[in-house]
Amino acid sequence: MENRPSTLGNFMEDLKLKEIVSFGTIYYDYWDTDSEGNKHCESIEFPNVNNDIFWQMLFDDITVENVHSDGVHHSTIMTISVDIFLLGYKDISISLSEDGYLITNILETGKTFYIGKEKVQNFVNCIIENYDGYKTVYMTKMGTNFTIVSHLRIKNKR
Repeated sequence: MENRPSTLGNFMEDLKLKEIVSFGTIYYDYWDTDSEGNKHCESIEFPNVNNDIFWQMLFDDITVENVHSDGVHHSTIMTISVDIFLLGYKDISISLSEDGYLITNILETGKTFYIGKEKVQNFVNCIIENYDGYKTVYMTKMGTNFTIVSHLRIKNKR
């Protein structure tokens, strides 16, 4: 819990992340408004993503500094479920923010690495374009408190 790595590389090496981490479902959340002014929170789950893609696209620059720990909020665009069975962790997370940060609560303390907006967007695009997902839409009509939930499978055209 006291681990405060100075770089992404230190974080990966100190914990031997490549050997002990298992990535799970990815959640991509966004807001939309229809022609009637109703807001929709839409979430797409991508359950079967190849683990190699994370290392290649998000953890490739080991010199990225840990710019902040705990307390700063960044608007999350994608969340990745992470398990570290060796340490007894299940369903912890790595988040990607719209402003280019990789944020994690691995070992119960916040770690924030600026990997860049372009890298985050490239990862998001790669997942959306190459993997099948399940979309859930939460819709709230203006002026009322009811929610409609629909769940449908998104098939990619590869």
